[in-house]
Amino acid sequence: MPDTQVLIAIVVAVIVMVAIFWWLRSRRPVAPSVPTVSRGPRWGRALSRVWGESVDDSTWERLEEALLGADVGVAATDRVVSTVRSRRPSDVAEAERLVAEALTAEFAHADRGLDLSGDLAVVLIVGVNGSGKTTTIAKLARRFTLDGKTVRLAAADTF
Repeated sequence: MPDTQVLIAIVVAVIVMVAIFWWLRSRRPVAPSVPTVSRGPRWGRALSRVWGESVDDSTWERLEEALLGADVGVAATDRVVSTVRSRRPSDVAEAERLVAEALTAEFAHADRGLDLSGDLAVVLIVGVNGSGKTTTIAKLARRFTLDGKTVRLAAADTF
């Protein structure tokens, strides 16, 4: 019986989190999508179309949209764009190099671990269609199973 209650709690938590996510998303203006190429790392695809012939005000807007579209996060995006813009790159090659440096510095010391030390851990994964959520969930479930943990999966969708 407790297993059923835990599963129901997880499903309800996921549904509530997805509803909150979509409600918050609907409250802010939607930025126009950034064209991307079909290959390469996700951030690489998003950044591939940022650069024009020169670095100007619209470059910073496109860079911000690309980083947000690549799920870099709002705070990290603000820091990266501010850092690169403040260094006033003279050409596109320098701007690209500075963005790479800023992204590396931003995420070099990020803690990527999951704290699963408690009796129950809930891992919520949210993302856009085609971003690899299902594959990542399967890999996590497999790893947790190999580590001797009991895994239960629940899914929710917004369709």
